[in-house]
Amino acid sequence: CPLPLDPYDVRQESEMLQPLDFNRRLLLKPVAKVFKAEITNVIRLTKMEKLFHIRIIDEADRARFTFLPGQFVMVEVPGYGEAPFSISSSTSNKGFIELCIRKAGTVTNALHRAQRGAKVGIRGPFGNHFPLERMKGHSILLIAGGLGLAPLRAPIYYVTENRADFKNVHILYGTKSPDQLLFDYQYESWRRID
Repeated sequence: CPLPLDPYDVRQESEMLQPLDFNRRLLLKPVAKVFKAEITNVIRLTKMEKLFHIRIIDEADRARFTFLPGQFVMVEVPGYGEAPFSISSSTSNKGFIELCIRKAGTVTNALHRAQRGAKVGIRGPFGNHFPLERMKGHSILLIAGGLGLAPLRAPIYYVTENRADFKNVHILYGTKSPDQLLFDYQYESWRRID
């Protein structure tokens, strides 16, 4: 003999009381917003990599945009698509973000042809971050190879700007050949960190 169940009215569930939202857009986080941005500077680092300074156009959006060391953004190039790139700049810089981009595909080829003033879309930031707050009071060892230095640049800035909070700081970096070294103009200032 089955146990009798009390009737349950699903129409009283909180999700059922919300307006219909088939694409669940109301649940998307604000980071899903596309910020209109422009390329303000392009610096050639190697034969394959360039450093892009990208500024969010709207002043209020620019002031609101924050990220943590190690996070990335999605960059949309109209007509070509979008791709993820690690943020390579200081978290304290509110004027623009820096992205180190290797020429490797459709979106990156389009970006490498772009000039100052080119418009792009930015979504994010996304991803985990380096737990630098928890590392305070400890020694830091940052290790990267090749393009892997790009996502480590934000933590390097953070450690530099908060140097008194950390013990010994060491950066170990290598590439297949010297012509692939990134940010070599900053090595001397990084040596002075410790």
